[in-house]
Amino acid sequence: MKKALLRVLKELRTQKVRTAIAVLLLVWGSGLLGGVSGYYAGTGELPPIFSSKPVAILPPMPNTSTTLVDVGHFLEEDATSDKVYEEGFNCVEYALLVARNAQWFGLTAEACSIVYEDGSRHMIVMFPTEDNGWTFIEPQSDKVINPVPGSMYNGNRVLRIDRLDMQWVPFLEAQ
Repeated sequence: MKKALLRVLKELRTQKVRTAIAVLLLVWGSGLLGGVSGYYAGTGELPPIFSSKPVAILPPMPNTSTTLVDVGHFLEEDATSDKVYEEGFNCVEYALLVARNAQWFGLTAEACSIVYEDGSRHMIVMFPTEDNGWTFIEPQSDKVINPVPGSMYNGNRVLRIDRLDMQWVPFLEAQ
């Protein structure tokens, strides 16, 4: 009799544990489904974890016949990376100078700012190429890089990339 009672109590305890686990899974699943539904209702798309869409959203490519080889030839001739990094000449000057020199060389180039999660920034250059898409260059070393929001670069997590829109503006005469 005592053994039967202990067996019944053990089965009851096991059933309670199974029920508790099932309820917790149901609550967790409902919360996940509600979160995904809310994200979809607010943004019109599934959260990035459920989507194969790239996280980085880049500006549309301008019409260009520039190739990665053209960028390589430009970087071989450009001496900006030979300059010494110091106070008064840092990543900002490197990026702006390389972008300007590329424009003079006949290539489209834009300065970009990598924004890190801690609020700090770093300037790089991007070139639109027909064979490699947007190509990011570290102007201090002339290396091709691939900073992506959420990834690590220079020991910091990338939050986003901002593009500095540079264009030549005609100087109008006073009338």
